[in-house]
Amino acid sequence: MIVRYAVILGIQAAQSAACNRLHGIEQRLARWLLMMQDRIQDSSLRITHDFLATMLGTDRPSVSLAAGILQKKGTIEYTPGGRQSS
Repeated sequence: MIVRYAVILGIQAAQSAACNRLHGIEQRLARWLLMMQDRIQDSSLRITHDFLATMLGTDRPSVSLAAGILQKKGTIEYTPGGRQSS
């Protein structure tokens, strides 16, 4: 069971590295939000754009722009004050 866990963890790390290299901020943000939602099993995430920028290796304005695009598409809803939900 531990070996299986380690293999899956390695696959996830490789996929994350490939995603960070090949996809734009909008896709990386969507993937990160989905992963976090899956881990906490809640549709509401209390996170700031500054925190997301750090996690995604980009700047806050890029996160704000990507979040705005995802919100216009109806993929996420967010409100000022650090509440982000998908």
